[in-house]
Amino acid sequence: MVNNIQRIAPGAIILLLSIMLSAWAVAATGQEGPPPPPVPAIEVTGSGLSFLAPDMATVRAGVTREARSAREALDQANKAMQSIIKSLMGSGVEKKDLQTENFSIRPRYRSGKSYSSGMQTSPAISGYTVSNTLKITIRDLKGLGSILDTVVSLGVNTGGDIRFSNSNPAPALEQARIRAMANATDKAKTLTRAAGVQLGRILSITESVGRLPSPPMFAGPMQVKSGGGAVPLAAGENSYQVEVTVRWALIE
Repeated sequence: MVNNIQRIAPGAIILLLSIMLSAWAVAATGQEGPPPPPVPAIEVTGSGLSFLAPDMATVRAGVTREARSAREALDQANKAMQSIIKSLMGSGVEKKDLQTENFSIRPRYRSGKSYSSGMQTSPAISGYTVSNTLKITIRDLKGLGSILDTVVSLGVNTGGDIRFSNSNPAPALEQARIRAMANATDKAKTLTRAAGVQLGRILSITESVGRLPSPPMFAGPMQVKSGGGAVPLAAGENSYQVEVTVRWALIE
């Protein structure tokens, strides 16, 4: 036996070891050959749109007051905001739907004086401006116009920016998904029919959901005069959009 092993040429031993190592590598990776070719596929994006009447709104109402001292400006702003919050809660707006969004105290400056000699004095503080902005969520749109008229009468002079929304947009999104999938399928059928192939099984589906932005009803200072009655508003409908990207296998 030993004599037989000694008669094996060194080159044959190296070849035998190479074969054994290759077999071990194949067994370790679980592959017995090159990977299969990619499945012929088509990828199409479809979109769907649906509409839903809003059932709630968000309003930003601000109070800005100016005075010679910060204390005086703050007292005036506080008095107006306290009256507004009390009125809103009396109108049925819950405490959880009132949130202070911005508060600031800023000095106002007057320009320094210039002299013929070229000297100039530094700007000096001439007074203070206090701003307080309240975010109001209104869940009963029937009273929205009257609420706006009331808060303006009580001292709101900045803000506005009404945004209409939905407490439950799920039905609209479901309808948009159905329409998006139908749109993607129609596109894929048209393309494959023109190419002379057929659609196979679905390989993947991804979606992107969003709400189309609507412009605010108001922007900038509120200019509604007190005693003018409820502010006329048109809520319209909110738009919800869904996009789906679908990948199908192709049957040639």
